[in-house]
Amino acid sequence: MKNINEIINDQAVLEILSSVLENNATLTEISAFSPNGEKYGYNQYSSFIVIDFFLKYYILFREKFLWDYCLEETRKIVYNFKNHQDLVWKFYTLLGNLVQVKLGLEDSTRYSNKRQILKYIYDQYIVNGYCFYSFSSQELKQIEQAGIDPTTMWSYNNDIKKLNYIFDNHNCKDILPDLKKSAKYVSITDSPTLAYFEAIQSPKYLCMVSSANKYMKTSNFDQEAFYRHDLVACQNNISKLCNQLHMSQKEQQTILKIFNQQWKNYNISNSKSCLAFVKREALDKNKIHNIESILKNCCNEELIYSIARILDSKYPVIRRYTPIKTEDFDIVILPSYEEIKNKEWKKAMIESSQLFQQVSKEIEEENNQLEFSGLLGFSGGYASVIALFGMLCISLGSTLLILLKYYGG
Repeated sequence: MKNINEIINDQAVLEILSSVLENNATLTEISAFSPNGEKYGYNQYSSFIVIDFFLKYYILFREKFLWDYCLEETRKIVYNFKNHQDLVWKFYTLLGNLVQVKLGLEDSTRYSNKRQILKYIYDQYIVNGYCFYSFSSQELKQIEQAGIDPTTMWSYNNDIKKLNYIFDNHNCKDILPDLKKSAKYVSITDSPTLAYFEAIQSPKYLCMVSSANKYMKTSNFDQEAFYRHDLVACQNNISKLCNQLHMSQKEQQTILKIFNQQWKNYNISNSKSCLAFVKREALDKNKIHNIESILKNCCNEELIYSIARILDSKYPVIRRYTPIKTEDFDIVILPSYEEIKNKEWKKAMIESSQLFQQVSKEIEEENNQLEFSGLLGFSGGYASVIALFGMLCISLGSTLLILLKYYGG
């Protein structure tokens, strides 16, 4: 999948992601993902939405279609969005615009043209699209050779059971996964947002122990530690948590010893986040039962709502108990959290901030009502952005609930 690697690892894309993740203006913004203003919570999810857009862009076009224009519009969006609903709305609008151009349609309001746009999106994203399996590069060779096999992918050794026992004794029963599940399975999702989130957490039990559990939500903890693959920061988090839970010195030493050994086993310091793009057809997830209704009813609603009904997450978690053959998926190596946060891009981010001010002024002058206009007149006003919150319950709702659970909400 050469094109997707070129897209998601393009330096311009990484610079955009960096500017979003490091945006000081929203660093401690309050949202569903940072209800107490946790540092980076809001920015993290903003960056996930940007990644979600580029992955969906690839699935719809399979190439760098109108790439320069796409990057220019993406910059305008990320430098001038009001909240996460607004960000999703604008990206879905951009995708609709691009499909409209791809099909050579001049008017996106005509019923027949709406159907063409929606049918194209359905065929590319659903019928011939993908679901995702997230994993660490430590597992890359095994998956490339043997496929995704739940029966051989994972096992809990005695050290992991020992960790679980210690945390259980201190009434922390939700840090590590359930060790008593009877059948082995892997979790697959149709949500690019959730897939990326899972990928940067992999292997998840190490992330949960060191950074992402609900007991580490205060400012005393470095909640980015595992994402950055910062061993010292992870160790400090664990020590602070052990002290907070009044663990004995022996218990703390045991946890740190096991964690350090698992870190070494997985070579976390040098690992990459990976996604397997699994063909929907191989999972029997390449149809939407109400697609005819969506196509028929698009004449009665804004096109973006119909687009969201197709692109929304239908299967946030698919438990797969049987193997997936190598011919049924392709692997993409994602940009690491460290690459996105690369400090060498500070100059580019300053320039981006200056562009943001310029773009904001231009947009305000062109439209005092803050309406976002698309390439060929496909638009949605800010009032519609507010209304989109209801649509988010459909298009991203399941993903939001799962992410909130991971954040301990």
